[in-house]
Amino acid sequence: MTGKGLKGEIFGKTVLAGNNSLLRDENIPDTENIVTYSNAQEKYNEFISQGKTTIFLVYDNHIKGIITLVDKIRDNSKRTIDELHKMNISTYMLTGDNEKNS
Repeated sequence: MTGKGLKGEIFGKTVLAGNNSLLRDENIPDTENIVTYSNAQEKYNEFISQGKTTIFLVYDNHIKGIITLVDKIRDNSKRTIDELHKMNISTYMLTGDNEKNS
């Protein structure tokens, strides 16, 4: 689901992996235990504020977990960029959809 995540089925149950938009579209706040949902939202917002790409995992309309993804800059990145510049190759840094990562 473009810009939102993934939706599938396992053993006849709906599985979601995605962001808040996906949860809203699938009415997860309406079906999830409000305490669990609130706690998950708090963690989600904490990770997002740290610039981490954050994904909810939902099985059978219940939030089961949260995954965060972070790209680590490699030790040799500066040397590689310097070598590309020496060869007159322009470089650009492209990031994901989280502005904190840019």
